Amino acid sequence: MKKQDAIPKNDTQFFVVGKNKIIIAEHFQTDGETISFILQKMILNAAKMPQKQ
Repeated sequence: MKKQDAIPKNDTQFFVVGKNKIIIAEHFQTDGETISFILQKMILNAAKMPQKQ
């Protein structure tokens, strides 16, 4: 994915990880939790969930 793919022409913002693009629909307070911290909590929470078989 090229760097310019992350900057669309219609002002929609994306969070790009590898080949995945996630639309940023909400914005956080500047003095709030960082996206890195939120993603860490999400990953840790998902790791605690029982796996379906």
